[in-house]
Amino acid sequence: MLIHKKALLRVHFVNAYVGGNVLRSGGLQEDSLFMRYPDLLAALPLCHRLEEFEALWIDHYRGPFLPRCLGTNPCEDFPEDLTKWRRFVLMNSSCFPNWASELQYSDACLISEVVKATAALYGVSNSVAVKFIIGTATTT
Repeated sequence: MLIHKKALLRVHFVNAYVGGNVLRSGGLQEDSLFMRYPDLLAALPLCHRLEEFEALWIDHYRGPFLPRCLGTNPCEDFPEDLTKWRRFVLMNSSCFPNWASELQYSDACLISEVVKATAALYGVSNSVAVKFIIGTATTT
């Protein structure tokens, strides 16, 4: 997860379906955006399946927004750093079953993940950055 201090950019790697296994039988990650900011779950029905090099940007999110019926007031009950405006980037990342987890660290899969992250953050049109990262990843 990347955090950009000035604009509070957060990058969350998900599988093709935004939210990953949050709403399925998979185990929940404690650091998942959907566990930390449950109101983001409302965006899941609006999101289509992400393609290979596609990313979803959520701009101007300020939260968490918890119902007042729970007796919480986000402006008072949460530290200021949790209620600042932020930008999330959700990008498609490969998911491997336990029996194939060694594939995750192979050269081909690592290069694929770097290319996906570069395409998601900089756009596919920025081919110079993609070529640079592929060249760097293959020569090391």
